[in-house]
Amino acid sequence: MTHRSRPPVLFLSPAKTVALDAKGTPVQKLRTNVSLPAMTILGSLQAAGWEVHFMDLAAEGWSRRWLVNDRVLAFGHPVEAALDRIAALQPKFVLITSMFTFEQQMVDRLVRAIKEAFPHLYVILGGIHASARPEWHFEESSPDFIVIGDGEETIVELLAELQSDHSDPVRISGIAFRRSDGRIIRTLPRMPLGDLDRPWCLDEVLLCPDGAYRYADAFTRKSEVYSANHLGESVRSFSFYGSRGCPFGCHYCASTPRDGPKVRHMGATRLFGDFRRARKRFGVQAFYNQADTFGFHPEDRRFLSMVARYRCESGDRGFVLNNPNAFFVRTFFPPQTGYELDGQLVELLAAAGVNVVTLAIETFAARFNRKIDFARISPGQIVELCRHLRCLGIRTDCYMMYGFPDQEEEEFHQDLKMANQLMRHADSVSWHFLTLLPNTHYYEAAVRRRRITEESYRQAIRQGYSFFNPTDEFNLSKIPAAALRDAVSPFGPAWSG
Repeated sequence: MTHRSRPPVLFLSPAKTVALDAKGTPVQKLRTNVSLPAMTILGSLQAAGWEVHFMDLAAEGWSRRWLVNDRVLAFGHPVEAALDRIAALQPKFVLITSMFTFEQQMVDRLVRAIKEAFPHLYVILGGIHASARPEWHFEESSPDFIVIGDGEETIVELLAELQSDHSDPVRISGIAFRRSDGRIIRTLPRMPLGDLDRPWCLDEVLLCPDGAYRYADAFTRKSEVYSANHLGESVRSFSFYGSRGCPFGCHYCASTPRDGPKVRHMGATRLFGDFRRARKRFGVQAFYNQADTFGFHPEDRRFLSMVARYRCESGDRGFVLNNPNAFFVRTFFPPQTGYELDGQLVELLAAAGVNVVTLAIETFAARFNRKIDFARISPGQIVELCRHLRCLGIRTDCYMMYGFPDQEEEEFHQDLKMANQLMRHADSVSWHFLTLLPNTHYYEAAVRRRRITEESYRQAIRQGYSFFNPTDEFNLSKIPAAALRDAVSPFGPAWSG
């Protein structure tokens, strides 16, 4: 097998969307994210000798606003900016991340425009949503390939195969594509990566072509609770993603079906190395953990110890650690302590410079909550945890959910009662509507029982259905959506500022 010279690869992160309420006001804060998919995928390609490039339409076109329809606002560069970049760079492969179901229409709009303007380019999708429902993308646009699951090895093998003489993509595990006869082919599934300690592409992703840092904390944080005002206004942000997998299999979440029940970790040494590089080379001040199980794996505590030691020995206090993806409450009440509060862990968080802890409480109704064993951890202990965190100068954002299937008014009112108690010691209680997502137990059960249809769901997504925009059609609880929305409104928007 012979290989042709390797052309440039361009990774695109699409513009983002936000739903509008009846008055035309966004229902949540407009927010960008440090592109973890680009850092991981381009890191693997770069290590394999490919010339890689990156464009984040949302971050680079932050000031651009335009209507997708009367219920959805987009922010970021339109597709024309991506077409201009492609024309200038002349890549052969364009990679696009399809991370969130809510933004599929932005991905498909981008794919259609690229394939129309550059029909001979390979357009390859990957990400959480693309992995969950590749068929939806093939129905709405014409990507050449979709990478399913962990993509670091798959993308390197796929591009090498496409560069070879007599290439046959069927040889590549973990992809989907459409044959000339219209049939969608899924190749053999690929096992989840066992080793997450792989190279990341930081320079290309974190820096714009002109050398400016791409991600400002004011645009990446969820709300003002996560701000670090003492560090000044021009704060740079960076994201960690040290582990994948979750053992709990919550019925609303796709993490376990996607990443498996085993928590795979890249290791504290690697995680700390990324922290040091981002801090020293790029001057990052706000660090965000994005792994679903942060604190659950022993390597996370090792990482926090390394950061705490660094702060002590170097005297560097010019940064904060934030945890927007939420700690499991049980992490603070381990069996080793007899399910009492682990004060050493809380003190370690303070020593490492943790600014905000997000607690994944979700609900105090045991029948919906797979993360908290209320037979061993009482609601009062959770309130005490919030108080203890505040005493050590750590802010707390309590993550709550509403609209569970068949949720009774009494159950919801109990959550409201406890949320008001939490507010005495927490800095925020953020409420999120239980939103159905493909590949989750609740979604599949709702379709199977014909409470929703896939077509009505996809139409609702195009009209702004999300965590922050409850509708009666997709509210599976026994409480009207308007009543749910009115009850949580005094707590303020979940994402604001």
